[in-house]
Amino acid sequence: MSIALIAVLGLGVMAFGSATVHPPAVITNTATVTAASTTLGIADSDLYFSYNDPTAVAKHLDETAALGVRNVRLVVPWASVETTKGQYTWGGVDTMINAAAARGMGVLAVVTTTPTWARPANTSVYQPPTAPADLGAFMGTLASRYSSAISAYEVWNEPNGAISYAPAPDPVGYTKLLAAAYPKIKAANPSAVVIGGVLGSVVTWGGYTLNPVDFVSQMYAAGAAGTFDALSFHPYQNSTKFSQGATLANSPLNQVNDIRSLMVSHGDSAKKIWATEYGLSTMQVSAAQQADFINDFVTTWRTLSYAGPAFIYTLVDRNSADTTDAESTFGVYTDAWVAKPAASVVRSFTGANA
Repeated sequence: MSIALIAVLGLGVMAFGSATVHPPAVITNTATVTAASTTLGIADSDLYFSYNDPTAVAKHLDETAALGVRNVRLVVPWASVETTKGQYTWGGVDTMINAAAARGMGVLAVVTTTPTWARPANTSVYQPPTAPADLGAFMGTLASRYSSAISAYEVWNEPNGAISYAPAPDPVGYTKLLAAAYPKIKAANPSAVVIGGVLGSVVTWGGYTLNPVDFVSQMYAAGAAGTFDALSFHPYQNSTKFSQGATLANSPLNQVNDIRSLMVSHGDSAKKIWATEYGLSTMQVSAAQQADFINDFVTTWRTLSYAGPAFIYTLVDRNSADTTDAESTFGVYTDAWVAKPAASVVRSFTGANA
């Protein structure tokens, strides 16, 4: 979710020195993220910022594999990789992509944040670039470098919230980013899946959040058709199971069905919706409820005719003792790598329990 990236990206952008041009990657990975509702992955937003510790990266991916999971969603922060225009610090991306490739994992890369040089002065890393073409150029470079290792790309993360897309949600501006990124990715890797939307399940609240259904409607009005191969959605909800939302206004289930209706009405019935983040914080709910809700979500998601892959957010707690920040405890493992009941739920869907 959008808040989930703030702490790590806020630190990560400042953690690197001057940019370095690395030689072309020689990463080969035959695994791809299969665009099916039965594909279950882990969204591990923290992995990039562990790259200076190869042991930590290996631990994350080994534990992911032990769950029977063979697909990962990884953050590629543009603001950290291209701190100077045209110069790239690929070390963090290389480390995690190489590690995923070594384990035969399909990779979905979510690209977010804007370097200082590409955005207005004194604005947040979550401010979109002044020139969408700058993001398009980066996406093309990224897709070219990892053409044999990354099979799917998300353009930005939760742009329907000001916390991730500053200073306010802007479907028209976001559509321009998609339109800039799509042809560059496809030119570098025609088989890559380009995913738009990446929307959080929220209600409209002033200029802070925009209902994802309205966001998609305005995307289409701005010319989004033809700029994506799939849409994605984050159906977070702590109080109601995903399956029980049919009678509740603005429930994640109703929102995703309404988004689907918009896609059909605009000729995109062949395209799927991916659920690229879903989870619950065990600071806010019990570990038993986390497991129960995840079980219900994955079970129900697989019944939707238009459903693509689902990714559970996230692998491991940042700080299991934290009682102030819900973002610290979304893991299916504690920070001491003790499995919560949700880990067993994930294994039940992948067959790893057997």
